[in-house]
Amino acid sequence: MCVAFFSLAGGHWLVLQTVAWAQMLRDYSKSAPIARGHRRTFSGGYPCTMCIKITEEQQKGKKRPLQP
Repeated sequence: MCVAFFSLAGGHWLVLQTVAWAQMLRDYSKSAPIARGHRRTFSGGYPCTMCIKITEEQQKGKKRPLQP
């Protein structure tokens, strides 16, 4: 029941987004100080391909009508 609630509440998107942020922070911090990597990761101006895909899929889910 908890897993079903987690899925219905969109928890899977949170998990995927957290993984994407961790990867972005790691990648951006390789070539710059950690503070700059943190700013680039969470500014929203430099999304990675995974972030873009997550956003697209979330928008698709919102456009679909609920089926009884």
